[in-house]
Amino acid sequence: MPDAKRNVQIYIEMLVLLLSPNCVDGCGHWNKMKMYFEQALFEKENPVSLVKIYDYNATREAIERADGKCINIYKLVRNDVSVNDWGKKNIKKKHRNPDVHEDFQWPGHKDVGHTFRHVEATAPAGKSVYVDQHTAISCTMQILNSPEGQAALQDLQGQNNALYDNTTLRVTATIEGTWYGKAAVGGESRRILEARCEITKLGDSLWVHSSYPKTFYNSVAELAKKFGG
Repeated sequence: MPDAKRNVQIYIEMLVLLLSPNCVDGCGHWNKMKMYFEQALFEKENPVSLVKIYDYNATREAIERADGKCINIYKLVRNDVSVNDWGKKNIKKKHRNPDVHEDFQWPGHKDVGHTFRHVEATAPAGKSVYVDQHTAISCTMQILNSPEGQAALQDLQGQNNALYDNTTLRVTATIEGTWYGKAAVGGESRRILEARCEITKLGDSLWVHSSYPKTFYNSVAELAKKFGG
């Protein structure tokens, strides 16, 4: 659903249209305007918080929401962008549409979410990887629910960035339990010590742009020292 600010914007636009001498569907526009306004009021009174304890399914949804997708295409319906430019990854400022306000110029789709690019079966060479998707989701869940993760989610909740500012927050946390990954595809499986995820938001929804093992236990002796063996 559109967020509350977007609903209020639509409400204003429809009010202007309704009062326009060119309006030929006053009743229809009024009903749409009323619907969006009521929805905006509901969302204002019932805000969705990013700051919460994430279970396995909520974590998986936040990963799958982003995986293989570009966040920019979901932010604003465009009719001022050519098919060619819509497919570009990055458009330099000097090549963007000068007739559109700088904050709303199409910058290209940028990078896609790619947590599952850090899973062994689907990873390109050179990536640190989780051994499987279950491990990726479980470790990401731990990161989000860690003190560091909750603090980052609180910061993210308060952000009000420009439309196409997709700056992510990087969160690193110690991983509890026995979860395995590799420093690179095809390498030796080792127990994960720390993992990192990069997060941003799409409206009121968490967008996990990436997640990957960061550091590993290096030896049996190190494991014994950690757990008092």
